[in-house]
Amino acid sequence: MLVCGTRLQNHFHLLKKNISLLEAKDLEYSVENRKSKIINIRKFNISEGSCIFIPGKNGAGKSSLLGILGGFLPPTNGDIFWKGQKIKPLKDRLVSGFEGIEMVKQEPDLNPFLTVEDQLTKAAREFPGPKSKNLIRKTISDCHLRGLLNQKTGSLSGGEKRRLAIGIALMKNCSLLLLDEPFSDLDIENKSLFVRVLLGLKTERKISLCIVSHDGSDAFWLADEVWTMEKGKILERIKRENETFSPTLLQTAILLGLKNCFDKKLFPMVGNQNSNSWIQILPQNVNVERIGPCIGEGTLLTHFQKDGFWFTIWNVNGQTIEAKNLKDLNSLSQKQELFLKI
Repeated sequence: MLVCGTRLQNHFHLLKKNISLLEAKDLEYSVENRKSKIINIRKFNISEGSCIFIPGKNGAGKSSLLGILGGFLPPTNGDIFWKGQKIKPLKDRLVSGFEGIEMVKQEPDLNPFLTVEDQLTKAAREFPGPKSKNLIRKTISDCHLRGLLNQKTGSLSGGEKRRLAIGIALMKNCSLLLLDEPFSDLDIENKSLFVRVLLGLKTERKISLCIVSHDGSDAFWLADEVWTMEKGKILERIKRENETFSPTLLQTAILLGLKNCFDKKLFPMVGNQNSNSWIQILPQNVNVERIGPCIGEGTLLTHFQKDGFWFTIWNVNGQTIEAKNLKDLNSLSQKQELFLKI
């Protein structure tokens, strides 16, 4: 995926002068007949024009957190502040949702029988004539919708529907955009286009983004901060430094999609790469051999050829390991004890 590096660098430098847009304190959410809290976060804030990326496994509480921040789910406890002002609790409001905050779901709520142009016209109808036309024109440009105007929304792909939903959100004077699994089921072309749309919102419109996903690898393209979630809590918060992220916890490294990350105790013979409790070993430095430390029974998932060598991907105790193989693949069985030479 190609995204302008200079544009990214300029944006991340601008964020050093951040202004708090949303704050939350002592945020909790629980339901009856469940002992543990679905959300239990002491404090966090989202700065103006920033992108927060929240990776986590299914059931970590990511979507519930978005629902609370968007004003669609009432927290059991806690306060939310918008531009320094405390937001009235959802139970005291006639309509759900918070002004200035919009949410784009994985499956947006769109009328499948209207064309894209009709949807935009409907969203802009509260504005006077000239302003409405200018708003629609800018939204079409910013969200790359020109080629879709005559299509009915029911025929759009997932990524196209989300771009349209973002456009509608922008017409509501949105300052914070909440996105639930926005990159799921997107091919590389549509994902690249979607990333460009989101980068444009951040850099040109100064719109803040809060993205939740089970796949943290997309954070490297967009995020200024990464908050990893597990069991309703934020495990670790890391800011972008030197155009990348350096997690302290092994769970964060795995959620960010870093390959071959292990607890240091598994490979004491490997020197300390950092002060963390985990290490990363590049696939080209790992060979499947009948010598070296046995780390358990591995299941061969797939294999591929690169630069004249075979690489294999294994599942060992639920963890994915990619390794370079010097041996003939015919000697590898579907399941075997995995001996690694590093």
